[in-house]
This record gives sequence, C-alpha cells and structure tokens, in this order.
Amino acid sequence: MMVMSGIEVGNYQQAVDIIKEQFEAMQKGDFSDEAIDQTKAVVKNQLLETIDTSYGTAEYLYQHAVVPTGETLDSFLEALDRVTKEDIIKVGQKIEWDTTYFLKGTEGAS
Repeated sequence: MMVMSGIEVGNYQQAVDIIKEQFEAMQKGDFSDEAIDQTKAVVKNQLLETIDTSYGTAEYLYQHAVVPTGETLDSFLEALDRVTKEDIIKVGQKIEWDTTYFLKGTEGAS
C-alpha cells in the first residue's frame, strides 16, 4: 500500500501522525460503511474515467499485458463490489509501516 500526500514542509510531522492514525483506524475497523461505499465509488469512477480516453485505455491494456491477471474490467468491478469491512480489516492487519519518503523542492522550502 502506498500513501501519497501533498503537504507544506512545516506540516510534515502532523501529516505523518494523521496518516499513521488513519492507518491504525483501518486496522481496527474504525471506519464506516459509508466510507467504504464512497471509496468504492471513487475507485470505480477513476477507473472508468481512465478508460474513457484513448490514452487511458492504452495504459490500462498495457498494464494488463505486462502483468497479466486474467481479470477483466467487469470482473474487477464485481470483485470491488464484494469487498467487505471485514476484508479491509483483515488485509489492513497484514500491512506494516515500512518506509517514509519526503520529497521537497527548493522553491518555497524553509
């Protein structure tokens, strides 16, 4: 799992703390069914928007050619619909915090 966030340099520690809190909440199941439904909708919409362009379709097909999963778009969307809160907790408990990178530019840096 990867987490990416655009933050101000001075807010680095606060952002890391919030991300870790949210990560722990996920592992404990401290999130609503509404959040699951909203997240599923966002993932679906992003994927469907991606393949709605010729470039996006080519990218999608390329990724599946490089790493063939045998899964179709429809089967992926159906599997996404079947994800439960228990599934998320179970997977979340297997994830361990590993590495934190902080990239910053020179413009506006302090």
